[in-house]
Amino acid sequence: MLQRYAEETDCAVHLDPYDSHGGDPAIIIEKSIKESNNRILKRGMYDGGRFVLLDSDRIGPEAVAKALRAGIHLVQQVDCLETHLGKILSGRLNSTPAQAKRELLKTWPDYRKGFDSASLKSRMTLDLIRGSGGISAEWEVFLQTIGLIKRK
Repeated sequence: MLQRYAEETDCAVHLDPYDSHGGDPAIIIEKSIKESNNRILKRGMYDGGRFVLLDSDRIGPEAVAKALRAGIHLVQQVDCLETHLGKILSGRLNSTPAQAKRELLKTWPDYRKGFDSASLKSRMTLDLIRGSGGISAEWEVFLQTIGLIKRK
């Protein structure tokens, strides 16, 4: 979905999504390093950087250390994906995790884990994404790097 918005807004970026299907954050980082290194060998170095989105309640020191050594920026989804989505969809960026999850279910009553990108895009507008930079410093840098919001 972010790639489609980037293309629609003429951002010169290519996002390589990789679905880890959850699990140990350190292993997710290892797989991300392997995937991005393979991509670099095939197509060259990333211009803007390498980012991995992880739930903040799952990030431990081992995952952080591996990401730092590999030059990967960690973007923490505050608490978890559902909280992150709830904050974006409601526009209430400072809500608590419990409030954000309630907001998610208010704005997307049929939400289920494992949703498809078309379902998300039908609810997540470019304006909502652009307005969500304040969720966290890492999320804002990510949105700036891919060109969806302007650098301050």
